[in-house]
Amino acid sequence: IERATIFHHDGIIEKDILSQEILENEQSHEDLFIDKGVGLNEIKKQAIEKLEMRIIIEGLQRTNWNKTECAKLLKVSRGDLMRKIARYKITTPK
Repeated sequence: IERATIFHHDGIIEKDILSQEILENEQSHEDLFIDKGVGLNEIKKQAIEKLEMRIIIEGLQRTNWNKTECAKLLKVSRGDLMRKIARYKITTPK
């Protein structure tokens, strides 16, 4: 959650911006596995990145994919949001 809290300017993710699915942590942990040569730090990094991506998608869905409004909702700059969207290869649904 370390990185997700950094995602906000004040370091706090408000519970009201998260979907019920995220709050209930329905995400399967099957994709997080211990493999030879993969340590706890790498597993933690992957988990945080997946959570951050899910939060961004949730924000985009709530704002009807309006990136400016999503950035305001998530309390980040539009530029930061755009970089994260590109990094995670998030695309608008057709």
